[in-house]
Amino acid sequence: TYSTSDSPLLSDHIHSLSIDPLSNDLYISTPSGISILRSGTGALTDDYTQLLASPNPFVLDGSGVRLHFNALNPGELSIFTASGDLVYTSSTLEWDARNSNGQLVASGVYLFTISDDSGQSGRGKFLLVRQ
Repeated sequence: TYSTSDSPLLSDHIHSLSIDPLSNDLYISTPSGISILRSGTGALTDDYTQLLASPNPFVLDGSGVRLHFNALNPGELSIFTASGDLVYTSSTLEWDARNSNGQLVASGVYLFTISDDSGQSGRGKFLLVRQ
């Protein structure tokens, strides 16, 4: 939940919402003006050579933020340590920095792959920082 007390919203009364398809940013119309919630992922893509993790760096600060990926289609997400050890797999394209046993992972560089049902796959990397 976002409000004027914990976000950059100009008003708690929202008239309308609009998503920019090129940037994936959310525009929020209020009586006091327009607020913008930047997605950081850029546009969703079905080009698996353009996959991104966001936010990057992924900073764990206790706010509950999750890592998201800009894949347009659902797929299988796998996350690995830099040395290639499998940390996590899921059919949802988000991650809370916990391994398959539910434990928070260490700070470091992580690699990811996403594969969809049609056989497309892509990969990338991101930095995770625990505060």
